[in-house]
Amino acid sequence: MPETPAERYKKWFLESADRLRATDTPPATAADVERRAVEIRARMQRASGDWPAERAPLDPQIHGTLERDGYRIEKLSFQTRARCYATATAYVPTRGGGPFPAVLCVHGHWSGARRDPVVQSRCIGLAKLGFVALTLDAWGSGERGTEIGKNEYHGGLLGASLWPVNTPLHALQLYDNVRAVDYLQARPEVRGDRIGCTGASGGGNQTTYFSAFDPRIRCAVPVCSVGTFRSYLDTACCVDEVLIGALTIGEEGDLLGSLAPRALMVITASRDAYHFGPVASGAAVDRARPYFKAAGAEERVRHVVFDSGHAYNREMREAMYGWMTRWLKETGDGAPISEPAFETDDMEALRCFAPPFRSPRVMTTVQWVKERAVALSAAQPTPVSRGEWERQRSRNLDRLNELLRLPAAPAGTPRGARASAIGPTEGVIETEPGFLLPVVAHRGGSLAPAQPAVVLLHPMGRKVALDTPLAVALREAGIATFAPELRGCGELTLDRQGLSAEIPDHNLAEWSLLLDRPLLGQWVHDAIATVRALGAWDCDPDHAAIVGWREAGLAAALAAALEPRTLGAAALEVPATYITETPPHGGRMALFSPGLLEVGDTLQAAALVAPRPLLVANPIRLNGSAVSAGDLDEVTAAPRSLYERLGEARRFVAGVGLTDSRIVSELRDWFSRRKKRVGVQVELPELKRLRRP
Repeated sequence: MPETPAERYKKWFLESADRLRATDTPPATAADVERRAVEIRARMQRASGDWPAERAPLDPQIHGTLERDGYRIEKLSFQTRARCYATATAYVPTRGGGPFPAVLCVHGHWSGARRDPVVQSRCIGLAKLGFVALTLDAWGSGERGTEIGKNEYHGGLLGASLWPVNTPLHALQLYDNVRAVDYLQARPEVRGDRIGCTGASGGGNQTTYFSAFDPRIRCAVPVCSVGTFRSYLDTACCVDEVLIGALTIGEEGDLLGSLAPRALMVITASRDAYHFGPVASGAAVDRARPYFKAAGAEERVRHVVFDSGHAYNREMREAMYGWMTRWLKETGDGAPISEPAFETDDMEALRCFAPPFRSPRVMTTVQWVKERAVALSAAQPTPVSRGEWERQRSRNLDRLNELLRLPAAPAGTPRGARASAIGPTEGVIETEPGFLLPVVAHRGGSLAPAQPAVVLLHPMGRKVALDTPLAVALREAGIATFAPELRGCGELTLDRQGLSAEIPDHNLAEWSLLLDRPLLGQWVHDAIATVRALGAWDCDPDHAAIVGWREAGLAAALAAALEPRTLGAAALEVPATYITETPPHGGRMALFSPGLLEVGDTLQAAALVAPRPLLVANPIRLNGSAVSAGDLDEVTAAPRSLYERLGEARRFVAGVGLTDSRIVSELRDWFSRRKKRVGVQVELPELKRLRRP
């Protein structure tokens, strides 16, 4: 059986991952280990987007204490970034002489965040064994969620909304943990040179990332979280577990190995999901062991597997207690230590703020994204001349090319193209080595050379694109239509690529970022390649426009901006802005491409096609609701002002309720104006029923 398009796409994915790590060799000396550790830390910081240049004052605030048998609970908050306070809980021993070693307990995706009984248990156990334990609500979790008093999942589209403003969720948590260690080192009860880190699931991923990043962590115990980055390319992860460009940095085993000669214990559950299970975690630890050997610290790495499902249960905690005691207290042999008896507290008793009150110092994801999006979009200069715009546009296009990670787009002849076909024609284009893009072309009733053409991008697939009333109307108007299959759509939909029907590309978007190939960039690249291949169907790329629906509307505009031969772009039902008052809901994660706001908000970025035409029809908001006629001027103000300053106001059209007839009419005008400039004789049929309303 021949491979299906989806099978070829998945094969390309896995082969791309393998190529990234194909030439790796293990370190041979302690100097090699240190060099690689420094390199990994530098690459992790580059993958973390905007990193604060200076550390804000911690300004810790105690919101209440609870005295318990052998330890004290402190409900507190401290400043991690300027104007961003993390809610936290400290468990401080009240017996024995201090200062004590400390352990940062990263909570993961337990529903109660830092206050969850699963998280409380390890913190209490550590405190009763003579460790200061600190746990803080991860960014967007617990008391840092959007709605006061509600436990909110910080991933999905909400977590992805942090990518375009260049502060990925994994990086916000990473920096929060850096400041948590700053806080621990500032406390007199803590030995600042004896700090460990542990967590399970998403907290285990953060344990690995943070311990590799911050050499102040002397002992790390990630639980039910370790695997290989390649194994992640077939499963679901939370947004906070996505280290952008992970496979360009190394494999997970390299991050673990970079801890050497510090101490590492990896705890695995035998019945966990494959990507966290014994095989994947064993491969990661095996990759890490040469680092510890080269560093002369083979006894400082241990892998233990428990007969369990995904958890951080008592047996696992007792293994962690023994390992932390061995390397932070320098006593014992690392064997498990029995857990003291205790009772967890009611979660409500551990709140820093009693609902409906919450300090305004607590920054939510929605608030953060809005503030940064407003600032980044406002930072785009307003050109005062066409020359100034061309210089600004050139800089932004160069940056856009970098942000989307675009490879070179070939201009070869597509396979299966038949220039004589009048009806639908199937073909494929090798847009990059190893990837074949399915394309369906429809010339309508014309075989004229240099026939005007429109490339259609639809997130529901190429066949849906060709059957839309707009596509039919275009062909009736003598315009050929070409529809490439966007990756992750239609016949290129991969097994397990979505988290739910509401986010059909959740996993695929994350897999793409692990390869450092944003999904939006893949769409843009393939759209450009399609335009460049139009000659195989006897259509002229110089007489082509790109039209896209919803998230693909942004891809259409960006592709047209980057491919100067196109006439212009139309974005239909496109999300008009990244600025929102509520969490995003119902859409594709491809829209949230890392760092994109560096070149402007969605319609500012789309307007990089200027002074060529741009049409925006029936835009929507991130929650899926339509932009009202009354709000249209506000959301389109930036591109409209740009076109006016360039003296090309008529080339920007935006409207609510625009009909297919109006859209076809505008596109016909683009082709007609181009004909007059270059003298190409292409006759278009009369509009007939396609008159403007």
